[in-house]
Amino acid sequence: ENLRKSLKFFLIMLASAFALFVTTQKVEAKELTNAISSVIIWDDYAGREATKTSGVYQLVKGNPYTYQTKFDLSAYDGNLEDGDSFTFTIPAPITVKNTSFELKADLPDGSTIAVGDAVVTSNGEGQGGTVSITLKNLAAYMAAKGGTQLQGVKGTFYTSFKVNEVVSNTTLNYDTTETTDTITNVIKVSEATTT
Repeated sequence: ENLRKSLKFFLIMLASAFALFVTTQKVEAKELTNAISSVIIWDDYAGREATKTSGVYQLVKGNPYTYQTKFDLSAYDGNLEDGDSFTFTIPAPITVKNTSFELKADLPDGSTIAVGDAVVTSNGEGQGGTVSITLKNLAAYMAAKGGTQLQGVKGTFYTSFKVNEVVSNTTLNYDTTETTDTITNVIKVSEATTT
């Protein structure tokens, strides 16, 4: 009888310890690499990709431009969770403002759903900055997309910027740990002309 009580007590304690262990196991959010698949410069005034001559973006000092940045997290299919994050580092001589926005992912029907929070941090005038993205809402994304596994998370985000100095044929290099392939943009920035 005592042995049975002791065994029962031991099993209850073991079950309690296991339950405590399981509930205190917090999944560590991870930093995702090679998430950026494309970086295009848009001319806000023209409402299209900025003009290129011989592969060089022709920008005007002080005018508003936007990075159209595509992300693709399919390398992490089945291994994404809320709290995971990735970064897009914007190089000098770009100037960005501190701001934030929701990251949206594409759905098969052409609509989008919020899957992250993005925070743009400026490094100062002409010093570039970072876009830090933290994933959220992935269960809703999976429910909207269908399927039993989180996969094919991709979309586009936009970051406004200006270049406030004149430069000729300057190559903007993007961090290769953040991009799927080596991505560069070459820019020439001229003074605004009055006509």
